[in-house]
Amino acid sequence: MSEVEQAAATRRKASTYSEVFARMHFDQPMKSTRPTTVVGFLAFEHPVDSEHIEGVVAKLLRQFPRFRSRLVRTGNAVYFEEIELDQIDMSYHIQVHTDCANWGQEQIDCFLSGLYNESKDVHRPMWRFHILNHVKSNKHFLVPDIDHSVGDGTSLVSVLNAILDTPFGTHAEGTKLQKTWTPTEPSYAAAGPCCVTVCSVIEGLILAVLNPHLPQDPVHTLKRSGKTLSVVKRSAVTEGADLAMVRNIKSKFPGCTINDVLTAVMGICLRRVYEEANDDKALTWRGVTAALPVNCRPPGNHCLEMGNKIGSRVVRLGMQHATRVDAVWRVMRQTTYFRLSPLCRIEQVLSAVAVKLLPSFLLIALIREMNFKATLVMSNVAGPPTKVHVGGREVKNMMFYGCGPVPLYVGFFTYDGQVTCGIVADGELPHPSRIARHWKKEIEGLWAELETMPPQLPPPSATIADWAYCLALLSCPAVLVMLLSAGLALMWR
Repeated sequence: MSEVEQAAATRRKASTYSEVFARMHFDQPMKSTRPTTVVGFLAFEHPVDSEHIEGVVAKLLRQFPRFRSRLVRTGNAVYFEEIELDQIDMSYHIQVHTDCANWGQEQIDCFLSGLYNESKDVHRPMWRFHILNHVKSNKHFLVPDIDHSVGDGTSLVSVLNAILDTPFGTHAEGTKLQKTWTPTEPSYAAAGPCCVTVCSVIEGLILAVLNPHLPQDPVHTLKRSGKTLSVVKRSAVTEGADLAMVRNIKSKFPGCTINDVLTAVMGICLRRVYEEANDDKALTWRGVTAALPVNCRPPGNHCLEMGNKIGSRVVRLGMQHATRVDAVWRVMRQTTYFRLSPLCRIEQVLSAVAVKLLPSFLLIALIREMNFKATLVMSNVAGPPTKVHVGGREVKNMMFYGCGPVPLYVGFFTYDGQVTCGIVADGELPHPSRIARHWKKEIEGLWAELETMPPQLPPPSATIADWAYCLALLSCPAVLVMLLSAGLALMWR
């Protein structure tokens, strides 16, 4: 077998979204927009040993072919090409920082900004592990830095699982995932699941056409004008909130998910920031929009392979709700539909076509347009439910950030019965600590409203809105048929 044939045999074609992330490293127009990298912080009580981390990395190289692969561009396609293990330079992929003694938050932000702005070597696998020992307050960190082309948040949890002494399981053997497709009880009982499903499909088809043309959020405290970002990223981590409390909140809303609760609470936190700034542009009934990456894997898929299998939906976070409970209902009304909607599948097909057909300068213009439509991007990743160990050392805490060409990123992460939120903001926005400080207080405030109440039924306004939305969606095909009939009648006259 020739060298060319051997190389082809070890190549695997990148998925559509992996290709988009990878092309930011190759195409000159795309290089004007920084690639997205996923950065984790695993905190330890004792210094991290580089020799042990080399053993951890060797384990990853054996388990995940993509970790021993480099990006290769051939024509208009991107591949992951496996390389020999002896070609992987551990001194490049594992870096020990000796200048981090007594680093504070400002120095951590500078470090994070450096990871975001550095250009990774595409001739090597697109990941690194950084060791930061003796940071301020005698903390020690292992910092995975993995390019988004390697995988999405769901698949990167598999990487986390692989480096642990005892891997954690997301679901018990033989159990089925509980579906959360049930909408609010009154609309479900009145319209039935069939009606809601039909409405969701119609909505998905409409939004697939309209999404590229929807206007951006207006300029406000947490959103600047224009489509350029600074080179600085600033970060903040919230206090941990009790995950059991969040689950209790979820149980009060029929058909609710934990992600619905966390999304609504983040909307409330943003409202507090706008109230402090007296920002009338954001404090409206329409509020601001948040982009939510959606895992498109089938239910029960435990993601044993790396990759990006994601879609994106937009949720509007209203800023005029009367109570925290109303904020949850407003988020639920939107997510109920898009859990059944085919929009993510449609977007995957359209994205695959766009990546292949559009020249780089048009593709980057489209990416920028979509990145700056919403005020923030939010994601949710479930981590280990109990304390875990790496090399016999307990991981005291952990958090993951998405550093990409978006003004504001919010990531929910659960670990050891606590749910925390990592926030990364562009340097020209207010410091994300202004958002983070409200997190735990607003979750506790929401539970205080619900603690003595039975499971919640939606307020009358929500039920009326559900009915109005269903009727509007169901009327769309009828209107389309009428227009086509009228057009055919005019043609035959």
